[in-house]
Amino acid sequence: MTRIHPGSEVRGRIAGTGLDEARDEPLLIIEGTDGQRHLVPQTAAIARARGAGGLRPGQIVTLRGRSFSRGTKSIEYTEIAEHGRLRDLKRVETPSTPLDLEGLQSVRKMGELPPESPADRGFFQQWRRSVRSRAAILERFGLIRAREPEHESARERTYQITEGAEHMVESRMAERERTPMTLEELECAEPVYETVPGWTEDISEVRDFGKLPDNTRRYIEKIERLVETPAALISVGPGRDATIARVDLFA
Repeated sequence: MTRIHPGSEVRGRIAGTGLDEARDEPLLIIEGTDGQRHLVPQTAAIARARGAGGLRPGQIVTLRGRSFSRGTKSIEYTEIAEHGRLRDLKRVETPSTPLDLEGLQSVRKMGELPPESPADRGFFQQWRRSVRSRAAILERFGLIRAREPEHESARERTYQITEGAEHMVESRMAERERTPMTLEELECAEPVYETVPGWTEDISEVRDFGKLPDNTRRYIEKIERLVETPAALISVGPGRDATIARVDLFA
């Protein structure tokens, strides 16, 4: 039994579901990338993901235990990342998959990609072979560099990892797999309040951004910086024509 608790992580392929009859507890069965078969008791987040049509058999997933504090209380939750099917991950042409991340972690720890073993079977064998198959992509993007063999008889190719490579892959994974925030993640968020100077002038007749009061322009520019997106249309009143267009929408 593998319970998800803060600080723990399980990654693997969903094999199906089951039931712990002794506890009358639903289980998610995962063939782990660590070679183990994990029986994961269903958490609230897992139940919601399954109810929404996610966590289907064959999907590669990562389950992480997280927690946050609310007053004197510690709230635990499960963070779920669905990566797709193994065959699809192998076709991704950029280093942005858990295959790439595991390859980099192996190089950092052992200086080589995960070695194959005659004892490997089933999904675990497929996973390790798939990780090894990503070597060319990791080299092409400069994330690992092959080392010269110390002995002519050396059979296993060794590598050196580039600084920051794992962080880059994790960032690309997050971008590729970006999903809306969960309720648990929203509960972790803390609002940051900022005060900006206001204005008293009537701007309902203004149609030129440059003619807005200074504080109005500064307010809009601050929002643009925060969301990293330019304000193309600015409404200055309830009327249809009470709009400042900063770009040609029909160009």
